[in-house]
Amino acid sequence: MQKNVIFSSPFFSLGFADGQKFILHPTDNQAAEIVNMMSDVMHLSPGTVGREIFVCVSDKKEFQINNLKNGGPLVCCLLPGTNPNIREIQMSELARYIAAQMIPGGGMLIHGGLIRHGGQGFILAAPGGTGKTTACNRLPESWDALSDDATMVVQTDEGRYLAHPWPTWSRFLDGGSGGDWNVEEAVPLSSIFFLQRSEIDNVEPLSKVNATAFLMESIRQVMLTPRIGKLHSDSIEAILKMSFPHIERLILSIPVQILQISLSGNYWEGIFQSLKKTEVPKHPAPLFSQIKHIDKNSNIFNDQSIPVIYSGPSMNPSFLDSDLLEVVPYGRRPFKVGDVIYFFSPVKETHIIHRIVSISENGVQTRGDNNPAPDPELVLPGEIIGRVIAVSRTSGTWKVTGGTSGRILQAFLLARKSILAKIDYIILSKNPVGVFVHIIRCCFAYIMRPRYVLFSTRYSFFLKLYIGNRLIGDYNTIRMTWMIRSPFSLFIDRTQLPTLKPPLPKIRFLRELGH
Repeated sequence: MQKNVIFSSPFFSLGFADGQKFILHPTDNQAAEIVNMMSDVMHLSPGTVGREIFVCVSDKKEFQINNLKNGGPLVCCLLPGTNPNIREIQMSELARYIAAQMIPGGGMLIHGGLIRHGGQGFILAAPGGTGKTTACNRLPESWDALSDDATMVVQTDEGRYLAHPWPTWSRFLDGGSGGDWNVEEAVPLSSIFFLQRSEIDNVEPLSKVNATAFLMESIRQVMLTPRIGKLHSDSIEAILKMSFPHIERLILSIPVQILQISLSGNYWEGIFQSLKKTEVPKHPAPLFSQIKHIDKNSNIFNDQSIPVIYSGPSMNPSFLDSDLLEVVPYGRRPFKVGDVIYFFSPVKETHIIHRIVSISENGVQTRGDNNPAPDPELVLPGEIIGRVIAVSRTSGTWKVTGGTSGRILQAFLLARKSILAKIDYIILSKNPVGVFVHIIRCCFAYIMRPRYVLFSTRYSFFLKLYIGNRLIGDYNTIRMTWMIRSPFSLFIDRTQLPTLKPPLPKIRFLRELGH
């Protein structure tokens, strides 16, 4: 049985009422299992039309949303693991990733349940614990509760607002009841109500300023996860900034009000009364259709190409975590020293991306551009799946050099690494140069004030180094050492940085260790 054969799994499509459509494209077996589970939860069907979201499972430390502005390849890296609680986190993060991609086209994921009556939809929005679920469960038979936690709101080209139900992921935690939601089902949105506990049932109007603030906070709450927002506050702020004009248009067409609800009253009667008093604009809010247009056939690769999502330090800086690589089979083309290949290692039982450094009758010798030595095992021709010809990330797409150009690039990277190591050795020595650089480092650390950020869940932890909002390094949990990016590596003393060793700290939220 050949283990280097790429798995075959159906792609599932997710379409919304505004015309935006995505294809969930798993790139490994674990990702395929998650996508299949999510398709059952969200009532998705197999499809091949739409914008592809390449899904992988890796130890990548960041939840990537920075593809929102430039329309590049969509890559979603999920935490590894197979137990039910991890599955809930994986599906939840993938769902939030999809929600983030909806924002440029005007989509908004709101922290509120969706109820329906007479063909019209109403959102009951509130923070957790305020009573959304209880309110949805109290509805009479003539009402339907489509979701009780979150709702995706979209605007059509005609200016109409429609609402899609969204799963309640917390139901899957700790052996919960789970559930399923028909996410592609849309209902015309008539009003949004922010719940407020009260002794009586009543509806109060909200000013446009307050309605904007309420909706901004609602979006923040539903999009805020450990890997969006808590680890990178600038990411959630980017989401809110991009959502702001859509919120402004929404409140011009859809009434946003306070709904005071009692524990036992008929609050839905207040909804009817408020609709009679609300003046609906004759002309819907203008729609910037140019930002909503998405090529429904915009696939990144052709039929012969294999999409691979890179993770790990061995090929840095040639490739970085979450880079989307294009791999093509060799066919009749001969292997060349300098090519970057994608192969299966039977010893490590995993797929690897390294560069060819020599070729012999016994096999191919490979090495990572960032590794100190070649790989100990030779790669047999039957284990090679293909060569990497292109890499895509948010800054663009470019070709990957192979052959002679690849050999020159690898030689340059190794020389660069050696020079940096010698500089570090000089800096750590007690000669005048080392003392002078040490003084500069101390001044640099005081002026720039680097900070160390720890994030941990029940299953993993990540430690990163920032200067302002700029990420300059992270802690390699396997090698238990800091990886500092150039040129900051010249000014940061690794020996003064915090380290973590097993057993891992069981901290579920972001903590800043110091400045």
